[in-house]
Amino acid sequence: MNLTPFFILGCQRSGTTLVRLILESHSKISCFDEPDCYKLLQNYQTLIQKDKKILGFKTPVITEQMNWPFFSDASLDFIIENKFQDAPKIFLIRDVRDTISSMKTLKQGSTTWYQIWPQKSINFWKFTIPDFKTKYSKDLKKISTSKNKLLASASFYWKYKTDSIFEYEKNTSTVIRVLYEDLVNNKKNSIKKIIEFLNLDWEDDLLHHEKKKHKLTDKKGITVGNTNTKLPIFNKSVGRYQKDFSSSEIDEIWNISGDLMEKLGFKL
Repeated sequence: MNLTPFFILGCQRSGTTLVRLILESHSKISCFDEPDCYKLLQNYQTLIQKDKKILGFKTPVITEQMNWPFFSDASLDFIIENKFQDAPKIFLIRDVRDTISSMKTLKQGSTTWYQIWPQKSINFWKFTIPDFKTKYSKDLKKISTSKNKLLASASFYWKYKTDSIFEYEKNTSTVIRVLYEDLVNNKKNSIKKIIEFLNLDWEDDLLHHEKKKHKLTDKKGITVGNTNTKLPIFNKSVGRYQKDFSSSEIDEIWNISGDLMEKLGFKL
């Protein structure tokens, strides 16, 4: 059987898990979540599917790397040869302010994702990407002089990941933008566009992922990213940042990522 992979990309906490759940509700799609998908990609040729034809990989940590020869990340203890440059890419984009709000709620042991990974990733990029410190010198200086380095780092993390959409759109037609806000407010039209992009027929089950049993969850149906698979698509998280951040904190976020937010059509 020919396995045709596609990738669900975007900064963490931008809706990549939701899209994974929606798409694997389709009868011809099987999706893999983190961290399992990276090991599967490493041994992709041995991957066997009996009933599904299209494989989806939810891989936010390699969002910016689809044109690179290898995949790597601070969270991985191995590298993966990239044989997927031409694979279809579903790219999630979400308001940076809501994205960071969500980062702060995701528990990682006794702390949160927000407190660990943006800064750890930036330090990893400094020493593994040859031109990183030069290309992003202005942003790195803003982080180093910020009074809230965690917030500044998270804002840059979103910017670095999300900015790669333009590189993909310039070099290939095998990418589709999906705005999280559109997905949760106009779900049918948004999902239809993704399904058409994947050259598949529409199925009504796509609108009701909460009625399906999903793999890679705990006994309560909670994913590794703390998404409750039993909840339907909802828009209550849009604008959540207004309760979570002060005006000065929003200014701090905008100081680093505001240029990209405006380029993408978001407003302060």
